[in-house]
Amino acid sequence: MQKNIVPQHAWIFDVDGVITHPSKKIITEFEVLNYIIKKLEKGKPVVLNTGRSLEWIMDRVINLLLKKTKNKEIFNRFFVVGEMGGVWLTFDKNGKIQKHVDRSLQFPKSLMKRVIQLVKAKYSKSMFFDDTKQTMFSIEMNEELPIDKYKKEQKVLVNDLSKIIKASDLNKNLRIDTTTIAADIMNKHVGKGFAVIRIIDWLKENELKPHKVFAFGDSKSDLPMAEKLHELGFSVEFVFVGDKTHLGNTKYPFSIFFTKAQYEKGALEFLRKTN
Repeated sequence: MQKNIVPQHAWIFDVDGVITHPSKKIITEFEVLNYIIKKLEKGKPVVLNTGRSLEWIMDRVINLLLKKTKNKEIFNRFFVVGEMGGVWLTFDKNGKIQKHVDRSLQFPKSLMKRVIQLVKAKYSKSMFFDDTKQTMFSIEMNEELPIDKYKKEQKVLVNDLSKIIKASDLNKNLRIDTTTIAADIMNKHVGKGFAVIRIIDWLKENELKPHKVFAFGDSKSDLPMAEKLHELGFSVEFVFVGDKTHLGNTKYPFSIFFTKAQYEKGALEFLRKTN
């Protein structure tokens, strides 16, 4: 990686509902990828911070990015954190991918078995268990299911999951987090804010000190990205592309930009505006 260049901005994106369509779970606004490539070509750090597995991110996002340029060296300023900080992916100076896993965050197989049984028995028509993750469990909305219908069932699911975690005597170590399209069981230490620590370590390792960070999210669970960045002294603007009523009237010590369009169209709206 080229050293001693101070990028003006760094860009951190959630994936679901920001880069990909929230219910179709694929990229529908390919122009977003073009903007990411342009930023990498200019030497700007770009990060994906998501609850997704590395396998899913490779298939749905990274492989598409790699096809857009022959210059793989630009990806040494591209960093991916998955599973809320449990896994991460880097590129070496030649563009070769390196994957990493924090195995201390992995769960007992007995818990996974109980969660899978619950989903198959009670929720198979609306959601499924994501078996690609290594350090957390996700019960995800089926593709094309209306989000409002999923949200109603998600509330019931969370109650059932809470009972399983308590019965397994793991409630002191685990928590349940909900997003637009999933309910996640994870170690209490991980999350979008925890993942930011990995991001900052990567920036320091590569001697990158951006003057400002733009962090994109579509749900309240993405706010810890901006909160942690602000706490650590970074100038940050949180770009919210979801339903702004979900953030309520809480005042935050950093700037929040609400896009007019929502989800991936909102991300594209902001990228066009700031290009």
